[in-house]
Amino acid sequence: MSNMQLDTLRRIVQEINASVSLHESLDIMVNQVAEAMKVDVCSIYLLDERNQRYVLMASKGLNPESVGHVSLQLGEGLVGLVGQREEIVNLDNAPKHERFLYLPETGEEIYNSFLGVPVMYRRKVMGVLVVQNRLPQDFSEAAESFLVTLCAQLSGVIAHAHAVGNIDVFRKPSNGPAYKTFQGVSGAGGVALGRAIILYPPADLGSVPDREAEDISDELRIL
Repeated sequence: MSNMQLDTLRRIVQEINASVSLHESLDIMVNQVAEAMKVDVCSIYLLDERNQRYVLMASKGLNPESVGHVSLQLGEGLVGLVGQREEIVNLDNAPKHERFLYLPETGEEIYNSFLGVPVMYRRKVMGVLVVQNRLPQDFSEAAESFLVTLCAQLSGVIAHAHAVGNIDVFRKPSNGPAYKTFQGVSGAGGVALGRAIILYPPADLGSVPDREAEDISDELRIL
């Protein structure tokens, strides 16, 4: 990777780290990558685990109205192929590939070159980063390395959004309580000693009826 590419990579990573939301990070990524690589399109598809689909969440070059609405089933289209193989797919004439899926909402039929890179976190596919060009050509190994490095950075951002609940963009809002489970990673094997804590569901004070106390002293004792 050249010094110019490293500088560009460092700048993009710094901007992503300074962003305040996942949506902002994704927008920074697609715009900066499209500019740095001089490509016509850069898009990010994230995996909606609940519905098992890849959802177009950000794009520079595709129809803006398709963002957040277009999705692909697992294994569907070239994006699904990248996720299925968990490896790079580099094509100079994507529309001729047997797995190419025409999506009229995106307007991508005019783009020939396709480079798809899986966004992986702890060996798990989180999404797919795609760049496209009108001119039929293979993307270089340097371009592949550049995107792989960026995807490694992006995967951490997406994983953090999953952990704090900021990636629930695929789900309808709910008034019910939200429970999240965090999976820890062992730093060293062995026996751990600690204090056990019993977790209770959060109390809903709004459901407690208003009643006049008959014995104030007894109520204070119970409290």
